[in-house]
Amino acid sequence: MCPFPCLIRVDKQSGTFRLEETPNYQCSFFLVVVEHTNLLDCPHPTDFAILKTMSSAASLETFQLSILNAALYAIKFQYSFYIRIASDAQLAPRTGHFSKVVGVREVILLQLHKWIFFSDCDAWFRLDTPLTRFVQPGTHMVLQEEKRVASSALLFDSSDWTLGLLHQWYDAGMERWTHVHPFEQTALYEILNRRMSGLYGYKYIGSCAHWFTGPRGRKWVLNQLHFTFLKKNKSKYNWVCNIPEFNRSKRPIPLWTYDWTSVGLGFVADNGTDTNPQMSTCRYSRCSHNPGLITHTGSTWWANYTNEIPVTL
Repeated sequence: MCPFPCLIRVDKQSGTFRLEETPNYQCSFFLVVVEHTNLLDCPHPTDFAILKTMSSAASLETFQLSILNAALYAIKFQYSFYIRIASDAQLAPRTGHFSKVVGVREVILLQLHKWIFFSDCDAWFRLDTPLTRFVQPGTHMVLQEEKRVASSALLFDSSDWTLGLLHQWYDAGMERWTHVHPFEQTALYEILNRRMSGLYGYKYIGSCAHWFTGPRGRKWVLNQLHFTFLKKNKSKYNWVCNIPEFNRSKRPIPLWTYDWTSVGLGFVADNGTDTNPQMSTCRYSRCSHNPGLITHTGSTWWANYTNEIPVTL
């Protein structure tokens, strides 16, 4: 008998799904299985696992097509697929955005998968690109560069390094500066900036977190970095947080051009400069130029793009 108490069973023919729970068990962590396929009803070893997380079970209905799409992607490449639903009570005082941190840790602790790919619920997969295309030797975490580090698509290996990063990330959720936009991304920027400090001449001066809480604030940080045109374009603040150094024209040097393996990181290039596929693209800004493995809409615009989601193999 399968020891995993919570299942989401998808019917790929009707596009519907149902929750199955062991009696008297309050489920927050589900294995997704698809009827009439060879995906097993119990967690089993696979090189890759897919994870989506949410802070309310109501999101299951809102993002039904996203779940179906991810289930079909998992079928095609024989990956495992999990969903983590976290309540405010489980995360407090953290925001619901930190459910991804908890979910990745739970999948790693199953000790069944080499790599875990996290994808936001308001995103869908292209069904023609395997996750093997994004594995970078010597790295523990692979990120898409979208003018900033994106947290809508993250690839983690199952390692003590990753568990340590997740522990730091989760602890940062207690800080008040992570309770405002961009929430858990702010905490991730803080951690990664510190880990990258010292490489390639990059000096850790400050990060987005300090702009919310520091005594001198964003004006001081911008002056320190001598990147004055950002003062006129506040939407690009994340460049300052994530770009390690600048060339003589004061334009940012892309993160993907460096070898970050010494700190366990790998970056997927943006702006069509890399011949490899991009990990993600988005519809809410010019965050990337080429189609990615996932398309991220942002929850505000999700309903506008549901007709584009591939839900058949």
